[in-house]
Amino acid sequence: MPTCIPMSDATFSVVTSVYTVGGLMGSLGANLVMDRWGRRGAVRISAIATGAGAALMGVSAGLAPLIVGRTLTGVGAGIGLCVGPIYLSELAPPKKRGAVGVLTQFAIVVGIMITQIMGLQLATATRWRIVLFFSAALGAMQFVLSGGMIESPTWLDRNGLLVEKDKYARRVADIGLLASNYDSQDPLLGADLEATEEDISTPVPVVEVPERNDQEEAIKVPELLVTPSLRRPLTIVCFSMLVQQLSGVNAVLYYSNDILSKALPDWGPWISVGITVVNFLMTFAPIALIDARIGPVPFVMIPEVSPQHAVSALSSVALSLNWIANFLVGLVFLPLRNALSGGAEDKEGRVFYVFATLLAFCTFVLFRVYRG
Repeated sequence: MPTCIPMSDATFSVVTSVYTVGGLMGSLGANLVMDRWGRRGAVRISAIATGAGAALMGVSAGLAPLIVGRTLTGVGAGIGLCVGPIYLSELAPPKKRGAVGVLTQFAIVVGIMITQIMGLQLATATRWRIVLFFSAALGAMQFVLSGGMIESPTWLDRNGLLVEKDKYARRVADIGLLASNYDSQDPLLGADLEATEEDISTPVPVVEVPERNDQEEAIKVPELLVTPSLRRPLTIVCFSMLVQQLSGVNAVLYYSNDILSKALPDWGPWISVGITVVNFLMTFAPIALIDARIGPVPFVMIPEVSPQHAVSALSSVALSLNWIANFLVGLVFLPLRNALSGGAEDKEGRVFYVFATLLAFCTFVLFRVYRG
């Protein structure tokens, strides 16, 4: 295999961006996968796509397999981002759902940080494939270990698999894990939960969720987009995704070396690692505070503001929007930076004024809709 696959800047941009295209494809199809094969099945399909894509990139000798492999890893990530928060929220005890749901984001930042650290030593012409083989090994491990996962009680109940549901309930009781919540199916926001004095002391805005029949059939994306009663949950989650992407965080992660190399040429890669370390450390705050003081983050919000029969479709739409915004941010950042700076290096920071303005607008809209 060649040590290097030659690429122009335009070709490199295509190879980079097809990951988000695959992520969009995975998010759009995630609700079909989750409703057809369950949460556990979706996790296994995500592992297959991610592992196969990484392995294909690792053995690629040309541009085509590299693009196909990166697209496959995006598909796996898109499915995984949909199923992870939903699966965790359907198993976690009500008082811990927020903190447990944040673990999806926590795992993402841990993965980014580990990859950045590995890149310090392995981002060379002869060793770059090792990173891809490592990712392929993680995908294979996820596929094997996911065979022991407990299926979601909500999915089993909706599909009439009551015998399987009882079997998993007994298994959960035997190990003493999440047993008190295994029959819980209702979203947190809008549900009648017992409140303690501590709960009352910290008022939390309640998003009214349409009532449903427990056996109501899961809706598809086209139905979601035209159902008036679901318009508010859809707006809340979509703007939450936009707020996350329009903050410019991924632009910093994508182009940190390019941004920093001119000011600190010898320290650019190390500062990039430092950024991911800060990202990692700040993920601990939501885990500790989300159920007590701050509102739900995007990945946790989906199952909490929607009736259960709309969760899968809502996840696909919202996370698809996240991927689209991610793709656009990565695509336009450098051209927009160059246009606003007029070629002057000391004015390249102007591009972040655009992100700040868009972020302020989306935050304002989200706040108004969420508060009602």
